Amino acid sequence: MHSAERKGHRLRGRRVTLFGAGGAGSAIACALAEAGVASIAIVDTEAGRADALIAKLRTAFAECAMSTARGVPADADMIVNASPVGMKPGDGMPGLIGKLPPHALVGDVVVLAAPTPIIEHAMRCGCAWVDGKDMHGGQVDALVGFLVPGKA
Repeated sequence: MHSAERKGHRLRGRRVTLFGAGGAGSAIACALAEAGVASIAIVDTEAGRADALIAKLRTAFAECAMSTARGVPADADMIVNASPVGMKPGDGMPGLIGKLPPHALVGDVVVLAAPTPIIEHAMRCGCAWVDGKDMHGGQVDALVGFLVPGKA
């Protein structure tokens, strides 16, 4: 989620809803907790996977409130799609999201030329957003910085 910070968006203190607790979701949840978000509500089709991720993260990030969810809690001000929903034509949203306040931040890991349904929703709600190209570009920058210190 460094891509959001590079675009000038504050992460510290945000109340996040994260769709997906697989590999990408796990890495994003860790990065968000490390960035100081206040809470992370994880939505996953496999409830056990979300519970397992929360159990691992709680030991390292006790100050971040974590829970499983079925949808977006009313107080969420950041939504992240780390699920595969949005990769295929005709895919809809990763879950029930509803109207978002304009101060919300939306992120999607899916890399497509056109905006994904969740990014289109963010645009309609007047929210800031980072798409898959932004997020994957941040991974490249981090890898370059790791391999060649001072280059990122």
